[in-house]
Amino acid sequence: MNDAEARQRRLHDLVREPREHLDVEYKSWISPADSTHGSNIAKALLALANHGGGFLVFGFSQGDDGRLVADQEGRPENFKDYDQDRINALVADYAVPIFHCEVHIASRPEDGLRFPVVIVPGGHRVPIRARRDGPPGGHVKRDWYYTRRPGPRSEPPQTGDEWDQLIRRCILASKDALLGDINALLASPNSPKVEREPDDAAKANAWISANMRRWTTLVEERGEEGQTRFQHGYWRVAYKLSDPKRSPTLRELRDLLQRIQGSESGWPPWLTLSREPLEPKPVDGCIETWLFDSQRADGAHSDFWRVSPEAYAFLLRGYQEDGNEFAMPVQPGETFEFTLPIWRVAECLLHARRFAADIGNDETDVHFDFEWTGLRGRHLIVDPRNNIALSGRYKCAQQSFRISFATRASIIDASLVDLVHSATSQLLEVFDFFRLTKELVASQIKHMRPRQ
Repeated sequence: MNDAEARQRRLHDLVREPREHLDVEYKSWISPADSTHGSNIAKALLALANHGGGFLVFGFSQGDDGRLVADQEGRPENFKDYDQDRINALVADYAVPIFHCEVHIASRPEDGLRFPVVIVPGGHRVPIRARRDGPPGGHVKRDWYYTRRPGPRSEPPQTGDEWDQLIRRCILASKDALLGDINALLASPNSPKVEREPDDAAKANAWISANMRRWTTLVEERGEEGQTRFQHGYWRVAYKLSDPKRSPTLRELRDLLQRIQGSESGWPPWLTLSREPLEPKPVDGCIETWLFDSQRADGAHSDFWRVSPEAYAFLLRGYQEDGNEFAMPVQPGETFEFTLPIWRVAECLLHARRFAADIGNDETDVHFDFEWTGLRGRHLIVDPRNNIALSGRYKCAQQSFRISFATRASIIDASLVDLVHSATSQLLEVFDFFRLTKELVASQIKHMRPRQ
């Protein structure tokens, strides 16, 4: 059986024995030409595309027994509203990036009834998001991502695992495309050798490495005092706006950073002070701050950060638990207060959100890279002011943990709980499989942003 025959058989099976799966969605005779119905159809197409591809079948509804049956009511005289151009016009209207669907008409052999079936492609290199809101009564929300969830239903990803699966599919698709390009290049013996620009990941890693070298130099210049402040470890974050639209001057960038400074905590990331020697300085084409000489002489308040006009940002900070102002009497290097990463990750995401909005492109993607070091031997604790019970002793056996992810700047506010939970739950899992619930993350963020 060739590919065309196998596909035709699959289409016939979809209408002969209709059963919804994660890769198959059935609709009644709702018309793509209707604006409200069209937005709901677009939502299903986006969800199937992010799931990895699938089928959307028209002309079925649930019977009294819950099983799918052919919907005779509303059956159109012809399928002009369901043709391929109409479906792809919906995709172009609602999807970013755009993808191309195929529409086929499948017949049931027992009664000759015909049904439009849309084949939705998978294998996308980036997640598909909604370009705009649907009309009142529609289900599509601008800048939301949809996928197929158990039920099955077409909904936004609800868990860290669902986000991981979506991102993993995109990574695999990008890998396959890259291997194809390499194979095509190697297949041509006369292909010229081209020096390629470093990709985004290589640039991001180079940015992190450059800042770590700079920080190491500054610490070494402070001798034993510098080494002592960070001897038990640190956490750091880097992010990059993929398309900032413009590159401000260093003076403009300094003013921008002052405008977007957060107020979620008393010592926000990328803190800008106005007194010597703590105020931001222009260094090697970036803005740099080294808060080593602040009056609060511990690693938790000795931030080192840099931001470039190309919208790269970097921050390194010691652990609050290891400082001399922590709320509990603990030994440096032995504990890890598990609500603190929730606040810090959230603050960093919100900083990037404000950066993107201020620089004029909140539609840009933001790539984040977090790392926590000095974890081995630490055990989880919780600040008693949080009124959270921590049963058991959760200890970490690995030295460091690193995670990277990307998101659209404009959805950070709406998806903050999901994004923070996805990152911090994976971090805390290395402490003897500790399970961080989304409800706890939501409560912490609500406490951090009481007016939101």
